[in-house]
Amino acid sequence: MIAIDYYSKTYENLHKGCECVLQILHQDHQNLVNLLGKKSGKQIKKTDRLVSKDLLTKWNNLRVLDGACGYLKLEMKGRKNVKGDHELFWFEVMKSKTNSENNILMFQDLIEAGIIL
Repeated sequence: MIAIDYYSKTYENLHKGCECVLQILHQDHQNLVNLLGKKSGKQIKKTDRLVSKDLLTKWNNLRVLDGACGYLKLEMKGRKNVKGDHELFWFEVMKSKTNSENNILMFQDLIEAGIIL
């Protein structure tokens, strides 16, 4: 299950289609967290910024972040409204690719870098 903010562009996108890609970020992507996770896709075109910096590649005919540790192509199987500001979604993994099992960007890395919390 993945909790997605009701007011996010991701939430909007999941209402347009039932497929998405979950990308497992590498520690080298730490500098992109502010763009990818803290800024709203409703206000800026994240893909355009990533393209302009030549940070995207193709995987299964989808644009994904180059150098990610892995990709999971997901198909939404259901969702549940819950109290609060997020909705719960569950998915089936349709395809996956592991690029590296080393240096995965973890929650703790972001705390230690002062990016979150």
